[in-house]
Amino acid sequence: MGQALNWLLGLSPETGKAALDAIMVLRAATDSETVKAGNQQLIVAMADAVMDKRLHPAADVTSWLIEPPAGLNDAEATYQLAMLYATGSQPTWNLIANMLRLMLTDDGFGGRLLYGALSVTDAIDEVLFTDPPLATMFPRFPQQMQILDTTMLPPHQPVLISVSGCNTDPAVHSDDHFGNRSHLAWGVGIHACPARSVATVIATKSLALLLDALTEIQLAVADGTGLEWLPGPFHRALKSLPVTFSPCSPLELPLA
Repeated sequence: MGQALNWLLGLSPETGKAALDAIMVLRAATDSETVKAGNQQLIVAMADAVMDKRLHPAADVTSWLIEPPAGLNDAEATYQLAMLYATGSQPTWNLIANMLRLMLTDDGFGGRLLYGALSVTDAIDEVLFTDPPLATMFPRFPQQMQILDTTMLPPHQPVLISVSGCNTDPAVHSDDHFGNRSHLAWGVGIHACPARSVATVIATKSLALLLDALTEIQLAVADGTGLEWLPGPFHRALKSLPVTFSPCSPLELPLA
């Protein structure tokens, strides 16, 4: 997955490694100083990428950002790249991990997936209903005071939408989501995630290859009770997903 993101953004292996290291610092951060340090690491890595593409433009996102018609300056392109890398990496990892957790802890779900009754694409949509990797997002700003039920929303103050809450609202929730893609995990309308198709392909291919290679994968903790979630209001992300599996032969490259 990381290689796919590096290829899309045009990052060199060294810059990709530096960006990944920065994201891992941010992922484990528990205080503001660590967050600042991780952010700075990411900014430095993306600044290096912009500098490289000024000298060696190619058919990648970084080059398109600094060339016409976008024509971003170095600072603009650096911060835009940092945002793209952060939003393109962690949510995709979390989607893959959340789906694997569901497969390993829910025998019915896992059985349908392993034996072909449920496609990987349908399985991903199931997780986007129940455990979307970005549980809260989509800030909106009321243009004037609004009354929502008994709550007053002041004008021009951010209102965060709970995607997870919307998806599991008892008024619309169903236990059977087969073929249903009405969840809000990708957003809707003109502000819907523009990388939806790319992220879906990455997650689908990653999971399909994982299940092909490690057919005997099992959770290393009983019933998932030992799993811990990272703190935070915005993401739905596991700290780790310990598994066991039998040794297998390496997959032959290139992969289809």
